[in-house]
Amino acid sequence: IGTAVIDIVGNMTGFGRDVEAGIDRTGRRLTTIGAGLTAAITGPLVSMGTTAVQQAQDMWESINAVEVVFGDAAQSVLDFGQTSSTQLGLSRQALNELVVPMGALLQNAGFAADEAAEASLRLTERASDMASVFNTDVSEALEAIQSGLRGEANPLERFGVGLSAAAVNAYALRSGLAETAGEIDDNIRAQARLGLLMEQTEAIAGDFARTSLEGANAQRIAEAQAADLAAEFGGHLLP
Repeated sequence: IGTAVIDIVGNMTGFGRDVEAGIDRTGRRLTTIGAGLTAAITGPLVSMGTTAVQQAQDMWESINAVEVVFGDAAQSVLDFGQTSSTQLGLSRQALNELVVPMGALLQNAGFAADEAAEASLRLTERASDMASVFNTDVSEALEAIQSGLRGEANPLERFGVGLSAAAVNAYALRSGLAETAGEIDDNIRAQARLGLLMEQTEAIAGDFARTSLEGANAQRIAEAQAADLAAEFGGHLLP
């Protein structure tokens, strides 16, 4: 060790100049690397953080909407959202945003809050199956269902569902919702439309689950899980 030290000290000619030049070269390289890191890493990280925070805010707003619309029955919807990404290909936020208008529509038609919550989840699940079979978005299928429940039969025809006034009245009488045609009011019609829709789409029930590992449905699940993860990550960044 002593010999090595002597040798190093004995050959220091020009060492100071070499060190200074080396530091200068290293400094320039670090500056270049730093600029590259800013462009390639820091920028996307900041962008990802901003997006995640926005998704977290949107998710909490959707949770608030569920609680406002469903009241004491909201927890069943929120619990279902924990697995909606794999069961329906919908993120928690997407599920909440879809069931809220459905729940409001059903309650306006005379359903109690807990009945509306249960029916909204069933209809969203069926919309997921319809979207899987007919290769469309769940939101489009659910919008068609909402139109059908309001008495607009045309949007559901593309999904093979017929909710004409005559068919709805016939179902109400056949299923025992009413004894006579004169007893059929708006509430009974809403129940009849719901029952008839579920009856006519029974053949495609469970299609999303059966094909969840294939193409479009696997992609929906992956995107929903990514959205949930981003919202969870963003939640840690919220004030």
